[in-house]
Amino acid sequence: MHPGEGPENNKNHSGTKVSTSLSSDISIPGSDFEILGDKEIKPARILGESMMMITYRWELEDLEKDHKTISSRMICFRGEKVFRVGLKNRDKPTLIFMAIDLNKVGMRVREVGFDKENSDNRQKMTHNNVDGESLQLFTFDLNEMVVGNCTFVFSIWLEGSVPGCFSYQLADRLAKRDLWNASTKSQHYVDVEFVCKADKKFSAHKAILAARSPVFAAEFEELAKKYKFKTTDDGPLQIHIDDVDPTAVERFLYFLYTGEAIKLSLANEDLLKLAKRYELDTLVELCQIALKKVDVMQMASFVSNLDLDPESPPFIVRPDKDTELSFGHHESTYRCVWVFEGRKAAERPLAIDYQNENLFSLHLKDEIIHFICVNHRKFVNQVIYSTNSKNWIRMKPKNAKHKLEKSEMLFFVAKSDVDFDHSAEQSIHFDVKMISTIGDYRYEMMDVSWLTDFWKAAEDGQLTDVDVYVGQKKLMEAHQVILSARSPVLSNLLSNMTKNGKATITFEADIDPSIVKHFLYFLYTGSSKINFSNKQYLALAEIHEVETLSKICNLAIVSSPDVDEVTNFLLANF
Repeated sequence: MHPGEGPENNKNHSGTKVSTSLSSDISIPGSDFEILGDKEIKPARILGESMMMITYRWELEDLEKDHKTISSRMICFRGEKVFRVGLKNRDKPTLIFMAIDLNKVGMRVREVGFDKENSDNRQKMTHNNVDGESLQLFTFDLNEMVVGNCTFVFSIWLEGSVPGCFSYQLADRLAKRDLWNASTKSQHYVDVEFVCKADKKFSAHKAILAARSPVFAAEFEELAKKYKFKTTDDGPLQIHIDDVDPTAVERFLYFLYTGEAIKLSLANEDLLKLAKRYELDTLVELCQIALKKVDVMQMASFVSNLDLDPESPPFIVRPDKDTELSFGHHESTYRCVWVFEGRKAAERPLAIDYQNENLFSLHLKDEIIHFICVNHRKFVNQVIYSTNSKNWIRMKPKNAKHKLEKSEMLFFVAKSDVDFDHSAEQSIHFDVKMISTIGDYRYEMMDVSWLTDFWKAAEDGQLTDVDVYVGQKKLMEAHQVILSARSPVLSNLLSNMTKNGKATITFEADIDPSIVKHFLYFLYTGSSKINFSNKQYLALAEIHEVETLSKICNLAIVSSPDVDEVTNFLLANF
Protein backbone atom coordinates (compact mmCIF):
# COMPACT_ATOMS: atom_id res chain seq x y z
CA MET A 1 0.00 0.00 0.00
CA HIS A 2 2.37 2.64 -1.26
CA PRO A 3 0.81 5.64 -2.98
CA GLY A 4 4.23 7.03 -3.79
CA GLU A 5 3.31 10.72 -3.67
CA GLY A 6 3.85 13.32 -0.97
CA PRO A 7 0.93 15.24 0.46
CA GLU A 8 -0.24 18.17 -1.60
CA ASN A 9 0.27 21.60 -0.14
CA ASN A 10 -2.83 23.68 0.25
CA LYS A 11 -2.86 26.56 -2.18
CA ASN A 12 -3.52 30.07 -0.99
CA HIS A 13 -6.59 31.74 -2.46
CA SER A 14 -7.41 35.41 -2.68
CA GLY A 15 -10.64 36.57 -1.14
CA THR A 16 -12.42 35.22 1.88
CA LYS A 17 -13.11 31.50 2.10
CA VAL A 18 -16.30 30.91 4.07
CA SER A 19 -19.08 28.36 3.94
CA THR A 20 -21.42 27.96 6.90
CA SER A 21 -24.98 27.07 7.75
CA LEU A 22 -27.68 29.65 7.19
CA SER A 23 -28.61 29.38 10.85
CA SER A 24 -28.50 32.83 12.43
CA ASP A 25 -26.95 31.62 15.67
CA ILE A 26 -23.74 30.31 14.09
CA SER A 27 -20.55 32.29 14.44
CA ILE A 28 -19.37 33.47 11.05
CA PRO A 29 -15.67 33.70 10.14
CA GLY A 30 -14.39 36.80 8.41
CA SER A 31 -15.57 39.36 10.95
CA ASP A 32 -12.23 41.17 11.29
CA PHE A 33 -11.88 44.70 9.97
CA GLU A 34 -9.31 45.95 7.50
CA ILE A 35 -7.94 49.47 7.75
CA LEU A 36 -7.72 51.40 4.48
CA GLY A 37 -6.56 54.93 5.22
CA ASP A 38 -8.88 56.29 7.89
CA LYS A 39 -11.77 53.95 7.01
CA GLU A 40 -12.52 50.50 8.34
CA ILE A 41 -13.88 47.93 5.88
CA LYS A 42 -15.68 44.89 7.21
CA PRO A 43 -15.10 41.99 4.77
CA ALA A 44 -18.10 40.54 3.00
CA ARG A 45 -19.01 36.97 3.88
CA ILE A 46 -21.01 34.02 2.59
CA LEU A 47 -23.54 31.86 4.40
CA GLY A 48 -24.36 28.74 2.41
CA GLU A 49 -26.14 25.40 2.43
CA SER A 50 -27.32 22.81 -0.09
CA MET A 51 -31.05 22.25 -0.39
CA MET A 52 -33.40 19.69 -1.90
CA MET A 53 -35.56 21.27 -4.60
CA ILE A 54 -38.13 19.59 -6.83
CA THR A 55 -40.25 21.11 -9.60
CA TYR A 56 -43.79 20.63 -10.87
CA ARG A 57 -45.14 21.96 -14.18
CA TRP A 58 -48.88 22.69 -14.14
CA GLU A 59 -50.24 23.21 -17.63
CA LEU A 60 -53.60 24.99 -18.05
CA GLU A 61 -55.29 25.32 -21.41
CA ASP A 62 -58.28 27.21 -22.86
CA LEU A 63 -59.27 29.01 -19.68
CA GLU A 64 -62.24 31.30 -20.18
CA LYS A 65 -62.77 34.60 -18.42
CA ASP A 66 -65.16 33.42 -15.76
CA HIS A 67 -64.88 32.56 -12.08
CA LYS A 68 -63.68 29.02 -11.53
CA THR A 69 -61.68 27.03 -9.01
CA ILE A 70 -59.16 24.89 -10.88
CA SER A 71 -57.19 22.11 -9.23
CA SER A 72 -54.75 19.40 -10.11
CA ARG A 73 -55.27 15.86 -8.91
CA MET A 74 -53.23 14.74 -5.92
CA ILE A 75 -49.55 14.60 -6.85
CA CYS A 76 -47.51 11.59 -5.70
CA PHE A 77 -43.97 11.87 -4.37
CA ARG A 78 -41.99 8.85 -3.18
CA GLY A 79 -45.06 6.65 -3.25
CA GLU A 80 -47.35 8.96 -1.25
CA LYS A 81 -50.06 11.39 -2.41
CA VAL A 82 -48.69 14.54 -0.80
CA PHE A 83 -49.07 17.63 -3.05
CA ARG A 84 -51.87 19.49 -4.77
CA VAL A 85 -51.98 22.82 -6.62
CA GLY A 86 -54.97 25.01 -7.34
CA LEU A 87 -56.09 28.34 -8.74
CA LYS A 88 -59.04 30.41 -7.55
CA ASN A 89 -59.50 32.18 -10.88
CA ARG A 90 -61.48 35.34 -10.08
CA ASP A 91 -61.04 39.11 -10.36
CA LYS A 92 -58.28 38.87 -7.75
CA PRO A 93 -57.02 35.33 -8.39
CA THR A 94 -55.08 33.24 -5.85
CA LEU A 95 -52.55 30.54 -6.71
CA ILE A 96 -52.50 27.72 -4.16
CA PHE A 97 -49.98 25.02 -3.21
CA MET A 98 -50.77 22.38 -0.57
CA ALA A 99 -48.69 19.67 1.08
CA ILE A 100 -50.57 16.92 2.92
CA ASP A 101 -48.96 14.14 4.98
CA LEU A 102 -45.47 14.81 3.60
CA ASN A 103 -44.31 13.99 7.12
CA LYS A 104 -44.98 10.33 6.32
CA VAL A 105 -41.78 10.28 4.24
CA GLY A 106 -39.82 12.29 6.81
CA MET A 107 -40.04 15.68 5.09
CA ARG A 108 -41.83 19.00 5.10
CA VAL A 109 -41.97 21.94 2.71
CA ARG A 110 -39.60 24.75 3.59
CA GLU A 111 -40.41 27.15 0.76
CA VAL A 112 -42.39 27.29 -2.50
CA GLY A 113 -41.78 29.58 -5.45
CA PHE A 114 -43.30 29.73 -8.92
CA ASP A 115 -42.77 31.29 -12.29
CA LYS A 116 -44.52 31.17 -15.61
CA GLU A 117 -42.86 29.09 -18.29
CA ASN A 118 -40.08 30.91 -20.20
CA SER A 119 -39.93 33.62 -17.55
CA ASP A 120 -36.71 34.78 -15.89
CA ASN A 121 -38.53 35.82 -12.70
CA ARG A 122 -39.55 33.57 -9.83
CA GLN A 123 -41.95 34.64 -7.06
CA LYS A 124 -41.95 33.30 -3.50
CA MET A 125 -45.34 32.09 -2.26
CA THR A 126 -46.65 33.04 1.19
CA HIS A 127 -46.49 30.28 3.81
CA ASN A 128 -49.80 30.52 5.64
CA ASN A 129 -49.99 29.65 9.30
CA VAL A 130 -51.79 26.32 9.45
CA ASP A 131 -51.10 24.58 12.77
CA GLY A 132 -49.85 21.01 12.78
CA GLU A 133 -47.32 18.75 11.05
CA SER A 134 -49.57 17.16 8.42
CA LEU A 135 -50.89 20.11 6.41
CA GLN A 136 -49.05 23.06 4.83
CA LEU A 137 -50.56 25.84 2.73
CA PHE A 138 -48.80 28.32 0.41
CA THR A 139 -50.60 31.04 -1.57
CA PHE A 140 -49.84 33.91 -3.93
CA ASP A 141 -52.21 36.67 -5.09
CA LEU A 142 -51.92 37.20 -8.86
CA ASN A 143 -52.48 40.58 -10.51
CA GLU A 144 -55.08 39.45 -13.01
CA MET A 145 -57.35 36.58 -13.95
CA VAL A 146 -55.66 33.78 -15.91
CA VAL A 147 -57.14 33.46 -19.42
CA GLY A 148 -56.18 31.18 -22.32
CA ASN A 149 -53.12 28.96 -21.94
CA CYS A 150 -50.69 29.21 -19.04
CA THR A 151 -48.03 26.97 -17.49
CA PHE A 152 -46.99 27.51 -13.88
CA VAL A 153 -43.67 26.01 -12.81
CA PHE A 154 -43.52 25.39 -9.07
CA SER A 155 -40.15 25.19 -7.28
CA ILE A 156 -40.56 23.27 -4.02
CA TRP A 157 -37.81 23.29 -1.37
CA LEU A 158 -37.96 20.38 1.06
CA GLU A 159 -36.33 19.81 4.44
CA GLY A 160 -36.36 16.99 6.95
CA SER A 161 -39.31 16.84 9.32
CA VAL A 162 -36.81 16.85 12.21
CA PRO A 163 -34.54 19.82 11.30
CA GLY A 164 -31.00 19.50 12.55
CA CYS A 165 -31.35 15.73 12.99
CA PHE A 166 -32.77 14.54 9.66
CA SER A 167 -31.61 16.76 6.81
CA TYR A 168 -30.11 17.05 3.32
CA GLN A 169 -26.55 15.71 3.47
CA LEU A 170 -23.81 14.75 1.01
CA ALA A 171 -22.44 11.21 1.14
CA ASP A 172 -21.23 8.29 -0.94
CA ARG A 173 -24.31 6.20 -1.74
CA LEU A 174 -22.07 3.14 -2.04
CA ALA A 175 -21.17 3.45 1.65
CA LYS A 176 -24.79 2.86 2.57
CA ARG A 177 -25.21 0.08 0.01
CA ASP A 178 -22.01 -1.66 1.13
CA LEU A 179 -22.97 -1.66 4.81
CA TRP A 180 -26.54 -2.80 4.16
CA ASN A 181 -25.29 -5.58 1.89
CA ALA A 182 -23.09 -6.77 4.74
CA SER A 183 -26.29 -7.34 6.72
CA THR A 184 -28.61 -8.69 4.03
CA LYS A 185 -25.94 -11.00 2.57
CA SER A 186 -24.55 -12.07 5.98
CA GLN A 187 -21.08 -10.84 5.04
CA HIS A 188 -18.06 -9.39 6.81
CA TYR A 189 -18.00 -10.94 10.27
CA VAL A 190 -21.70 -11.17 11.13
CA ASP A 191 -21.99 -11.71 14.90
CA VAL A 192 -25.67 -10.95 15.63
CA GLU A 193 -28.86 -12.62 14.44
CA PHE A 194 -32.34 -11.19 15.00
CA VAL A 195 -35.00 -13.88 15.30
CA CYS A 196 -38.52 -12.61 14.63
CA LYS A 197 -42.05 -13.93 14.15
CA ALA A 198 -42.52 -16.85 11.75
CA ASP A 199 -38.83 -17.66 12.32
CA LYS A 200 -37.79 -14.72 10.13
CA LYS A 201 -34.10 -13.93 10.71
CA PHE A 202 -31.88 -10.91 10.01
CA SER A 203 -28.08 -10.78 10.22
CA ALA A 204 -26.27 -7.85 11.84
CA HIS A 205 -23.00 -6.68 13.36
CA LYS A 206 -22.37 -5.65 16.97
CA ALA A 207 -20.11 -2.79 15.92
CA ILE A 208 -22.85 -1.23 13.74
CA LEU A 209 -25.63 -1.74 16.29
CA ALA A 210 -23.59 -0.40 19.21
CA ALA A 211 -22.41 2.67 17.30
CA ARG A 212 -26.00 3.64 16.48
CA SER A 213 -27.86 2.63 19.65
CA PRO A 214 -26.83 3.27 23.28
CA VAL A 215 -29.03 0.36 24.35
CA PHE A 216 -27.19 -2.12 22.13
CA ALA A 217 -23.87 -0.62 23.22
CA ALA A 218 -24.68 -1.18 26.90
CA GLU A 219 -25.93 -4.73 26.30
CA PHE A 220 -22.83 -5.73 24.35
CA GLU A 221 -20.54 -4.14 26.91
CA GLU A 222 -22.23 -6.19 29.65
CA LEU A 223 -21.84 -9.37 27.60
CA ALA A 224 -18.15 -8.59 27.01
CA LYS A 225 -17.59 -8.31 30.77
CA LYS A 226 -19.48 -11.54 31.42
CA TYR A 227 -17.45 -13.57 28.89
CA LYS A 228 -14.18 -11.70 29.31
CA PHE A 229 -12.03 -14.82 29.75
CA LYS A 230 -14.09 -17.15 27.56
CA THR A 231 -14.06 -17.92 23.88
CA THR A 232 -17.00 -19.39 22.03
CA ASP A 233 -17.69 -20.63 18.55
CA ASP A 234 -21.41 -21.03 19.13
CA GLY A 235 -22.25 -18.66 16.28
CA PRO A 236 -23.79 -15.19 16.30
CA LEU A 237 -25.57 -13.75 19.31
CA GLN A 238 -29.32 -14.24 18.91
CA ILE A 239 -31.73 -11.40 19.77
CA HIS A 240 -35.39 -12.42 19.81
CA ILE A 241 -38.00 -9.84 18.82
CA ASP A 242 -41.48 -11.33 18.62
CA ASP A 243 -43.75 -8.42 19.51
CA VAL A 244 -43.57 -6.56 16.18
CA ASP A 245 -43.96 -7.44 12.52
CA PRO A 246 -40.71 -8.71 10.91
CA THR A 247 -40.95 -6.00 8.22
CA ALA A 248 -40.64 -3.38 10.99
CA VAL A 249 -37.43 -5.06 12.20
CA GLU A 250 -36.02 -4.96 8.67
CA ARG A 251 -36.91 -1.25 8.33
CA PHE A 252 -35.42 -0.54 11.75
CA LEU A 253 -32.14 -2.23 10.79
CA TYR A 254 -32.08 -0.41 7.46
CA PHE A 255 -32.27 2.92 9.30
CA LEU A 256 -29.48 1.81 11.64
CA TYR A 257 -27.19 0.80 8.79
CA THR A 258 -27.95 3.64 6.34
CA GLY A 259 -29.44 6.55 8.28
CA GLU A 260 -32.39 6.56 5.86
CA ALA A 261 -35.87 5.11 5.66
CA ILE A 262 -36.82 2.38 3.24
CA LYS A 263 -39.18 3.98 0.74
CA LEU A 264 -42.27 3.25 2.80
CA SER A 265 -44.26 5.46 5.13
CA LEU A 266 -42.68 6.23 8.50
CA ALA A 267 -46.17 6.21 10.02
CA ASN A 268 -45.68 2.78 11.55
CA GLU A 269 -46.40 1.95 15.22
CA ASP A 270 -44.09 -1.09 15.26
CA LEU A 271 -41.20 0.95 13.87
CA LEU A 272 -41.81 3.59 16.54
CA LYS A 273 -41.83 0.91 19.24
CA LEU A 274 -38.40 -0.36 18.15
CA ALA A 275 -37.00 3.16 17.85
CA LYS A 276 -38.08 3.91 21.42
CA ARG A 277 -36.83 0.57 22.77
CA TYR A 278 -33.33 1.06 21.35
CA GLU A 279 -33.25 4.85 21.80
CA LEU A 280 -32.84 6.00 18.23
CA ASP A 281 -33.97 9.54 18.97
CA THR A 282 -34.14 10.77 15.37
CA LEU A 283 -36.22 7.79 14.25
CA VAL A 284 -38.50 8.26 17.26
CA GLU A 285 -39.21 11.86 16.24
CA LEU A 286 -39.65 10.95 12.56
CA CYS A 287 -42.21 8.27 13.40
CA GLN A 288 -44.09 10.40 15.92
CA ILE A 289 -44.42 13.23 13.42
CA ALA A 290 -45.39 10.82 10.61
CA LEU A 291 -48.19 9.36 12.74
CA LYS A 292 -49.83 12.75 13.29
CA LYS A 293 -53.00 13.26 11.26
CA VAL A 294 -54.90 16.29 10.00
CA ASP A 295 -57.40 17.35 12.68
CA VAL A 296 -60.45 19.61 12.69
CA MET A 297 -58.51 22.65 13.99
CA GLN A 298 -56.03 22.41 11.12
CA MET A 299 -58.89 22.23 8.65
CA ALA A 300 -60.54 25.28 10.24
CA SER A 301 -57.26 27.22 10.02
CA PHE A 302 -56.79 26.05 6.44
CA VAL A 303 -60.26 27.25 5.37
CA SER A 304 -59.82 30.66 7.06
CA ASN A 305 -56.53 31.22 5.20
CA LEU A 306 -58.07 30.49 1.79
CA ASP A 307 -60.65 33.31 1.91
CA LEU A 308 -63.36 31.16 0.32
CA ASP A 309 -66.17 32.73 -1.74
CA PRO A 310 -69.65 32.80 -0.16
CA GLU A 311 -70.98 31.25 -3.37
CA SER A 312 -68.81 28.41 -4.55
CA PRO A 313 -67.75 28.87 -8.19
CA PRO A 314 -67.52 25.89 -10.58
CA PHE A 315 -64.75 23.42 -9.68
CA ILE A 316 -62.71 21.72 -12.40
CA VAL A 317 -59.71 19.36 -12.31
CA ARG A 318 -56.84 19.84 -14.77
CA PRO A 319 -55.09 17.71 -15.81
CA ASP A 320 -57.57 14.96 -15.00
CA LYS A 321 -54.90 12.32 -14.43
CA ASP A 322 -52.59 11.16 -11.66
CA THR A 323 -49.08 12.62 -11.54
CA GLU A 324 -45.92 11.17 -10.03
CA LEU A 325 -43.42 13.87 -9.15
CA SER A 326 -39.90 12.60 -9.73
CA PHE A 327 -36.79 14.00 -8.14
CA GLY A 328 -33.52 14.23 -10.02
CA HIS A 329 -31.21 12.54 -7.51
CA HIS A 330 -28.19 14.07 -9.22
CA GLU A 331 -29.53 17.60 -8.75
CA SER A 332 -29.18 19.90 -5.75
CA THR A 333 -29.51 23.61 -5.13
CA TYR A 334 -26.74 25.50 -3.35
CA ARG A 335 -28.20 28.57 -1.67
CA CYS A 336 -25.71 31.18 -0.58
CA VAL A 337 -26.26 34.58 0.97
CA TRP A 338 -23.76 37.34 0.19
CA VAL A 339 -23.56 39.66 3.19
CA PHE A 340 -21.71 42.95 2.87
CA GLU A 341 -21.50 46.48 4.27
CA GLY A 342 -20.85 49.17 1.68
CA ARG A 343 -19.43 49.36 -1.82
CA LYS A 344 -15.78 48.70 -0.91
CA ALA A 345 -16.64 45.36 0.68
CA ALA A 346 -18.82 44.35 -2.29
CA GLU A 347 -16.13 45.27 -4.83
CA ARG A 348 -13.56 42.97 -3.29
CA PRO A 349 -13.64 39.48 -4.93
CA LEU A 350 -15.02 36.92 -2.49
CA ALA A 351 -14.15 33.23 -2.91
CA ILE A 352 -16.94 30.80 -2.03
CA ASP A 353 -16.00 27.41 -0.62
CA TYR A 354 -18.10 24.50 -1.89
CA GLN A 355 -17.27 20.90 -0.94
CA ASN A 356 -13.82 21.96 0.35
CA GLU A 357 -12.94 23.75 -2.87
CA ASN A 358 -12.99 27.40 -3.97
CA LEU A 359 -15.28 26.98 -6.97
CA PHE A 360 -17.13 30.31 -7.07
CA SER A 361 -16.29 33.98 -6.81
CA LEU A 362 -18.51 37.04 -6.27
CA HIS A 363 -17.82 40.74 -6.63
CA LEU A 364 -19.33 44.03 -7.74
CA LYS A 365 -18.03 46.13 -10.62
CA ASP A 366 -19.70 49.20 -12.15
CA GLU A 367 -23.05 48.34 -10.49
CA ILE A 368 -22.92 44.86 -12.06
CA ILE A 369 -22.81 41.70 -9.91
CA HIS A 370 -20.27 39.21 -11.24
CA PHE A 371 -20.64 35.54 -10.35
CA ILE A 372 -17.76 33.42 -11.67
CA CYS A 373 -17.53 29.65 -11.54
CA VAL A 374 -14.30 27.72 -12.04
CA ASN A 375 -16.37 24.79 -13.15
CA HIS A 376 -13.87 21.97 -13.44
CA ARG A 377 -16.49 19.34 -12.68
CA LYS A 378 -18.90 20.96 -15.16
CA PHE A 379 -21.81 20.78 -12.77
CA VAL A 380 -23.30 24.29 -12.62
CA ASN A 381 -26.62 24.49 -14.44
CA GLN A 382 -28.01 27.96 -13.66
CA VAL A 383 -27.73 30.85 -11.19
CA ILE A 384 -30.59 33.02 -9.96
CA TYR A 385 -30.48 35.81 -7.40
CA SER A 386 -32.75 37.85 -5.14
CA THR A 387 -32.30 41.02 -3.12
CA ASN A 388 -35.31 40.36 -0.89
CA SER A 389 -35.64 36.51 -0.96
CA LYS A 390 -39.12 36.89 -2.54
CA ASN A 391 -38.53 37.97 -6.14
CA TRP A 392 -35.89 35.93 -7.94
CA ILE A 393 -34.20 36.79 -11.26
CA ARG A 394 -32.17 34.49 -13.50
CA MET A 395 -28.59 35.70 -14.02
CA LYS A 396 -27.44 35.92 -17.62
CA PRO A 397 -24.37 33.92 -18.68
CA LYS A 398 -21.90 36.28 -20.36
CA ASN A 399 -20.15 34.86 -23.42
CA ALA A 400 -21.69 31.52 -22.38
CA LYS A 401 -18.88 29.18 -21.36
CA HIS A 402 -15.17 29.55 -21.79
CA LYS A 403 -13.79 26.06 -22.19
CA LEU A 404 -10.34 25.21 -20.88
CA GLU A 405 -8.41 22.00 -21.51
CA LYS A 406 -10.03 19.99 -18.73
CA SER A 407 -12.48 22.44 -17.24
CA GLU A 408 -14.47 25.54 -18.03
CA MET A 409 -15.14 28.96 -16.58
CA LEU A 410 -18.68 30.30 -16.37
CA PHE A 411 -19.37 34.00 -15.98
CA PHE A 412 -22.81 35.21 -14.86
CA VAL A 413 -23.79 38.88 -14.56
CA ALA A 414 -26.77 40.86 -13.28
CA LYS A 415 -27.54 44.50 -12.62
CA SER A 416 -28.91 45.03 -9.12
CA ASP A 417 -31.02 47.84 -7.66
CA VAL A 418 -29.22 47.54 -4.31
CA ASP A 419 -27.76 50.79 -2.95
CA PHE A 420 -24.17 49.66 -2.50
CA ASP A 421 -23.21 53.03 -1.01
CA HIS A 422 -25.48 52.33 1.95
CA SER A 423 -23.28 51.67 4.98
CA ALA A 424 -25.63 49.27 6.79
CA GLU A 425 -25.35 45.49 6.36
CA GLN A 426 -27.15 44.20 3.26
CA SER A 427 -27.49 40.81 1.58
CA ILE A 428 -28.16 39.22 -1.79
CA HIS A 429 -29.34 35.62 -2.11
CA PHE A 430 -28.14 33.25 -4.83
CA ASP A 431 -29.52 29.84 -5.81
CA VAL A 432 -27.01 27.80 -7.80
CA LYS A 433 -28.48 24.72 -9.43
CA MET A 434 -25.92 21.92 -9.34
CA ILE A 435 -25.74 18.68 -11.30
CA SER A 436 -23.68 15.89 -9.73
CA THR A 437 -21.15 14.38 -12.10
CA ILE A 438 -20.42 11.43 -9.78
CA GLY A 439 -23.58 9.34 -9.68
CA ASP A 440 -23.04 7.82 -6.24
CA TYR A 441 -21.72 10.97 -4.53
CA ARG A 442 -24.78 13.10 -3.96
CA TYR A 443 -27.19 14.61 -1.48
CA GLU A 444 -30.09 12.85 0.21
CA MET A 445 -32.27 13.28 3.29
CA MET A 446 -30.66 11.29 6.09
CA ASP A 447 -30.06 10.97 9.81
CA VAL A 448 -27.26 13.46 10.46
CA SER A 449 -25.82 11.28 13.24
CA TRP A 450 -25.19 8.49 10.71
CA LEU A 451 -22.31 10.63 9.40
CA THR A 452 -20.62 10.65 12.81
CA ASP A 453 -21.73 7.60 14.83
CA PHE A 454 -19.48 4.99 13.18
CA TRP A 455 -16.44 7.27 13.11
CA LYS A 456 -16.93 8.22 16.76
CA ALA A 457 -17.10 4.53 17.65
CA ALA A 458 -13.74 4.01 15.93
CA GLU A 459 -12.15 6.99 17.66
CA ASP A 460 -13.52 5.85 21.03
CA GLY A 461 -12.33 2.26 20.49
CA GLN A 462 -15.87 0.91 20.84
CA LEU A 463 -15.90 -2.78 19.81
CA THR A 464 -12.93 -2.18 17.50
CA ASP A 465 -11.08 -5.23 16.19
CA VAL A 466 -8.43 -3.72 13.89
CA ASP A 467 -5.27 -1.78 14.75
CA VAL A 468 -4.25 0.65 11.99
CA TYR A 469 -0.56 1.54 11.67
CA VAL A 470 1.38 3.94 9.45
CA GLY A 471 4.85 2.46 9.41
CA GLN A 472 5.69 1.51 13.00
CA LYS A 473 3.34 4.06 14.57
CA LYS A 474 -0.21 3.18 15.56
CA LEU A 475 -2.68 5.62 14.03
CA MET A 476 -6.06 4.46 15.39
CA GLU A 477 -8.38 1.50 15.81
CA ALA A 478 -11.09 0.44 13.39
CA HIS A 479 -13.79 -2.16 12.66
CA GLN A 480 -13.32 -5.11 10.32
CA VAL A 481 -16.95 -4.98 9.16
CA ILE A 482 -16.64 -1.41 7.87
CA LEU A 483 -13.19 -1.75 6.32
CA SER A 484 -14.14 -5.04 4.65
CA ALA A 485 -17.51 -3.83 3.42
CA ARG A 486 -16.05 -0.65 1.92
CA SER A 487 -12.87 -1.99 0.28
CA PRO A 488 -12.46 -5.35 -1.47
CA VAL A 489 -8.69 -5.06 -1.01
CA LEU A 490 -8.95 -4.55 2.75
CA SER A 491 -11.57 -7.30 2.87
CA ASN A 492 -9.13 -9.73 1.29
CA LEU A 493 -6.30 -8.70 3.64
CA LEU A 494 -8.45 -9.07 6.74
CA SER A 495 -9.90 -12.41 5.65
CA ASN A 496 -6.36 -13.89 5.55
CA MET A 497 -5.54 -12.80 9.08
CA THR A 498 -6.04 -14.76 12.27
CA LYS A 499 -9.48 -14.58 13.84
CA ASN A 500 -8.09 -14.53 17.39
CA GLY A 501 -7.50 -11.06 18.81
CA LYS A 502 -7.22 -7.88 16.77
CA ALA A 503 -6.16 -7.77 13.14
CA THR A 504 -3.53 -5.29 11.98
CA ILE A 505 -3.48 -3.13 8.86
CA THR A 506 -0.24 -1.29 8.07
CA PHE A 507 0.20 1.58 5.60
CA GLU A 508 3.62 2.52 4.26
CA ALA A 509 5.63 4.89 6.48
CA ASP A 510 6.07 7.54 3.77
CA ILE A 511 2.32 8.18 3.54
CA ASP A 512 1.11 11.23 5.42
CA PRO A 513 -0.75 9.84 8.49
CA SER A 514 -3.34 12.61 8.25
CA ILE A 515 -4.22 11.53 4.68
CA VAL A 516 -4.59 7.92 5.84
CA LYS A 517 -6.96 9.10 8.54
CA HIS A 518 -8.99 11.12 6.03
CA PHE A 519 -9.10 8.05 3.80
CA LEU A 520 -10.48 5.96 6.66
CA TYR A 521 -12.92 8.77 7.47
CA PHE A 522 -14.30 8.51 3.92
CA LEU A 523 -14.70 4.73 4.31
CA TYR A 524 -16.67 5.27 7.50
CA THR A 525 -18.81 8.27 6.54
CA GLY A 526 -18.90 8.45 2.75
CA SER A 527 -17.83 12.10 3.02
CA SER A 528 -14.64 14.11 3.17
CA LYS A 529 -13.20 16.94 5.22
CA ILE A 530 -10.39 17.76 2.80
CA ASN A 531 -9.92 18.74 -0.81
CA PHE A 532 -10.12 15.80 -3.21
CA SER A 533 -7.16 17.00 -5.27
CA ASN A 534 -4.62 15.41 -2.92
CA LYS A 535 -2.61 12.83 -4.87
CA GLN A 536 -2.01 10.51 -1.91
CA TYR A 537 -5.77 10.56 -1.31
CA LEU A 538 -6.31 9.40 -4.90
CA ALA A 539 -3.60 6.75 -4.64
CA LEU A 540 -5.11 5.26 -1.48
CA ALA A 541 -8.54 5.19 -3.12
CA GLU A 542 -7.27 3.45 -6.25
CA ILE A 543 -5.05 0.93 -4.43
CA HIS A 544 -7.92 -0.10 -2.15
CA GLU A 545 -10.54 0.03 -4.93
CA VAL A 546 -12.82 2.56 -3.29
CA GLU A 547 -14.86 3.37 -6.36
CA THR A 548 -16.55 6.67 -5.53
CA LEU A 549 -13.50 8.26 -3.92
CA SER A 550 -11.36 7.28 -6.90
CA LYS A 551 -13.77 8.94 -9.33
CA ILE A 552 -14.04 12.15 -7.31
CA CYS A 553 -10.29 12.49 -6.85
CA ASN A 554 -9.62 11.86 -10.52
CA LEU A 555 -12.05 14.63 -11.43
CA ALA A 556 -10.61 17.00 -8.84
CA ILE A 557 -7.00 16.53 -9.86
CA VAL A 558 -7.14 18.74 -12.92
CA SER A 559 -4.17 20.44 -14.48
CA SER A 560 -4.02 24.13 -13.65
CA PRO A 561 -5.67 26.20 -16.40
CA ASP A 562 -3.28 27.56 -18.96
CA VAL A 563 -2.19 31.12 -18.07
CA ASP A 564 -2.90 32.38 -21.60
CA GLU A 565 -6.43 30.96 -21.53
CA VAL A 566 -7.27 32.48 -18.17
CA THR A 567 -5.89 35.91 -19.01
CA ASN A 568 -7.69 35.86 -22.38
CA PHE A 569 -10.92 35.07 -20.55
CA LEU A 570 -10.41 37.85 -18.01
CA LEU A 571 -9.49 40.44 -20.63
CA ALA A 572 -12.50 39.55 -22.75
CA ASN A 573 -14.99 39.80 -19.91
CA PHE A 574 -13.79 42.59 -17.63
